[in-house]
Amino acid sequence: MTIAPIIAVNALDLQQVNKLHQCIILTNKQKYKKSMLKHIVMWRYKDGAEGKSPLEHAQWMKQNLEALVGVVPEILGLEYGIDQMSTPASYHGVLTVVVADAEALKRYANHPEHLKIVDYASRVTESRVVVDYTL
Repeated sequence: MTIAPIIAVNALDLQQVNKLHQCIILTNKQKYKKSMLKHIVMWRYKDGAEGKSPLEHAQWMKQNLEALVGVVPEILGLEYGIDQMSTPASYHGVLTVVVADAEALKRYANHPEHLKIVDYASRVTESRVVVDYTL
């Protein structure tokens, strides 16, 4: 007979886990504080460009941008989100990339695989906004 282990979590355990998590976050912020850069881009896509809807463009961008992780060494973190609300103020997609510094962002921006995505985006984008800031 096999007995499955039972894991009990009490309030004290959760407090310890939360403290450990906060320590990890603070350590990473201290380690990269002086140089980490967050790059955020939002796009509105043209409806019908290259025969696709804005949602299809957003899906293409998500798939191809996420595929850059592990290919472009400067990427420390990457997330692409597709809008769920579709309000008049909404953008169709948003990219968040974390790199070490401004020089790493330049290398990321000029990487051949990234430039393929830039080429596609330039053909299907109605408008785009960008914010870059130090963490």
